[in-house]
Amino acid sequence: MTVPSCEPVVSFSVQVSGGGSLSYQWQEDKVDLTDDGHYSGVTTDTMTISEAVTADAGNYRCVVRDVCGYAPTDEATLSVTATLAITEHPVDQSPACGESAIFTVEASSNCPLITYQWQKDGLNLSDDGHYSGITTDTLIVSDVAGPDAGWYRCVVSDISDSLISDEAELGFPRTVSITGHPIDQTVLQGDTATFNVYASSEEPLTYQWQKDEADLSDGGHYSGAATSTLVVSNVDASDAGGYRCVVSVSCDYVFSNPAALTPAVMIPNDGAIFVAWSETNLNEHLTLVDPTTGAQTDLGNPMVSPGGSLWDIDIDSDGRVIIAQCSLGEPWLLPAVIKYDPLTDSSTVVSSGGLLSSPTGIGLAPNGDIFVADYRGSSGAVVRVDPATGSQTELGPELGGGGEIAVTADGAGFAQSSYGYLYAFDIVTGAHTLITGPIGADQDQFALTIDGSGDPLLGVEGGLSHPDQIVRVYPETGTYDAISIGDLIESPFDVTLEADGNIIMVNCGFGSSPNVVRVNRDTGDQTELTSFSGSMPWVFSAAVYVRPKPIGLVLTRPSMHRAGEATIVPCGDPELLDIDDAHAKYVVIYGVGAEPEDDLVHVLLDLHLPGSVTVADVVTDLVAEGFEATTDDPSGQLAEYGFDVLLTFDNPRTGGPLFFAWDFSDYLGAALVDRVAARALHLPDCNSNGLSDECDISSGTSSDCQPNGVPDECELTGNDCNTNDIPDECEAQDDCQPNGVQDICDIALGTSQDCQQNGVPDECDIAGGGSLDCNGTLIPDECEAIENADFDANGIVDLDDFAGFADCMAGPGVLPTPPSPECVDACLAAFDFDSDDSDVDLGDFAAFQEAFGGL
Repeated sequence: MTVPSCEPVVSFSVQVSGGGSLSYQWQEDKVDLTDDGHYSGVTTDTMTISEAVTADAGNYRCVVRDVCGYAPTDEATLSVTATLAITEHPVDQSPACGESAIFTVEASSNCPLITYQWQKDGLNLSDDGHYSGITTDTLIVSDVAGPDAGWYRCVVSDISDSLISDEAELGFPRTVSITGHPIDQTVLQGDTATFNVYASSEEPLTYQWQKDEADLSDGGHYSGAATSTLVVSNVDASDAGGYRCVVSVSCDYVFSNPAALTPAVMIPNDGAIFVAWSETNLNEHLTLVDPTTGAQTDLGNPMVSPGGSLWDIDIDSDGRVIIAQCSLGEPWLLPAVIKYDPLTDSSTVVSSGGLLSSPTGIGLAPNGDIFVADYRGSSGAVVRVDPATGSQTELGPELGGGGEIAVTADGAGFAQSSYGYLYAFDIVTGAHTLITGPIGADQDQFALTIDGSGDPLLGVEGGLSHPDQIVRVYPETGTYDAISIGDLIESPFDVTLEADGNIIMVNCGFGSSPNVVRVNRDTGDQTELTSFSGSMPWVFSAAVYVRPKPIGLVLTRPSMHRAGEATIVPCGDPELLDIDDAHAKYVVIYGVGAEPEDDLVHVLLDLHLPGSVTVADVVTDLVAEGFEATTDDPSGQLAEYGFDVLLTFDNPRTGGPLFFAWDFSDYLGAALVDRVAARALHLPDCNSNGLSDECDISSGTSSDCQPNGVPDECELTGNDCNTNDIPDECEAQDDCQPNGVQDICDIALGTSQDCQQNGVPDECDIAGGGSLDCNGTLIPDECEAIENADFDANGIVDLDDFAGFADCMAGPGVLPTPPSPECVDACLAAFDFDSDDSDVDLGDFAAFQEAFGGL
């Protein structure tokens, strides 16, 4: 059956022979129908569809049942023909400035309720006074101006179908264009942000800056709201938003792209030291300490609940401070893990309550997991916190009196109790072993970190018979030796490492002022960096922000690379790592150090190695694939780093061998890959060349004239008016007109000429007295050749030149006295035809008359 859309009634009937009680169920495409007004009689022998629409097209049948079973009918096909049609399409319009444009559409249909939706350039319009009739058959665009230019169409619908009309153009000549858009800025609070817009037009330009699409005016933080340069001074949090400029001429205007302003509190610098301390019991501080001068910047109390102690901190690879908020057994205080963002001066709770009682120590795993030492009186526990979900998992060991946590770069966990017991623990399973007991019978251990070799460093508080000291513990044997003893070390509460391996230690302040001390890792020498004071000063923890080193990654397939052929990109940022790829044979991961010999390399062979594979099997497989692989250790590299297999490639940085060492016995598989990939993805690569921005700049591949850590080529869009690959703000900011546009841009855009190519607009050379313009052409005289009679150097001799002759004529034997005395030479060059009397007089006028060409 075929019917037109909106046919009033479409019926299907079934006839059944036989006796007994029957039931009916109508179906469309074998799916049961229900009575809903559109369908009726779906459980009778006759089903009807009211006002069929194209969506009703399908196959219909009835399932008939009695007490003995059921039988479906044959299917009947329903086709519905659309009746909606557009009978007249909108036509192009070309109104004058300020007039109205009217677009109309006509449509017909069997179905009622035809609806209309007008669109411009494919986007729905809404009635706003400028546009009216957007849901009718007639659209009116009032007071037409430049931005109204575009393509208009109407979506026409009935209850069955929709059609789109042809597009009609509203033609209107654009007379203004943006040639340079404002750019995003991150500005420290209290500093100044400047936004520039560049535009061109043959008409005078007007400007109106907006914040979040609302007009700005001069006053308060804002100046230049009606110029091409907006200045936001003394930036604070309220200035965050998007800034754009509306540039207008008589009957046209255009919006610049919005530029984001981000007010920042503090951007961590590599080596910045964060210190958590308390001035009184409930007056917590997070302080930034300059690693060179010791100068302090108070960041205030970053905790998000009242009270509590900011007991321990660590820093993630993004420079966010992870805080252990200890409740110290007070039930009205919230035990929590908090993330503080120094860029926005904001804190968020990562996880709270639950398994957490009083967090006293915190450590970050390479994959970002947070490990907490939780104080529970004489007992304690290690709790793993997922940074994304906040979920908590309790692990061993028990930590009497709480304590500290540290995790190595390779994912090995260490925990200590404040009673002096040091444990190694598995960060996945929690399995743990005791490494050493208290170092000295009357000593406590509050401080723990990991040195570059993976060994724990402890800060040990002395008792009656033992000195305060920093010791290195050897996990394999449980033995230890002192790195630095006494002097400035007094009640050490935390130790952390700087990038160069030196130790930053905080003394809690029992009996003296709390302070921050730097300890030389090699010599043990101590230097006080800064100290704190208050009515009850305690220093709890310190952490150093070390910017993640660039990471390189290569996914090598068996058939693609042989020895010396691996595609290794120093400082490369992996965009994608498919660790489940069945064809992946080798994953090569390496961190690029400051020097070639500092390159730290891991090679993971086949992420799904069976447990029966031996080191010999690995070496055999590697050699078969063309690698130079060995378990020999002629240079001591395997022994030094604890590796089992050594491979070599040609080092792309030095041309010498690049050693790849693989630790088979401590195979970490995907966990290590995830760790390295996650760190690498934090490195921006704005020019998408496979090198991080930092590496582009440090290697000289890119310049950074600001300097702001962004390669110059990534800041050129709308910001390089003279196309010399240098951001405009890195060039002279001169605006001699002034017209709100840099001189270099006036010249580049052709709004000013620079005939001498000295970077100064001609009109400014003249106005500043650097050049003469004797003939009033606004072209420096040195750029023109004034010939006899043609004073204005335009190639013809006319009344303008006659006016110049009148100014220059002085009489026999008298030098010319033009309005500008310095223009005597120009007068003589143009009008002293006999050139032997050095004057301009009536004798020269006869010659001028011969040269005179008229008007």
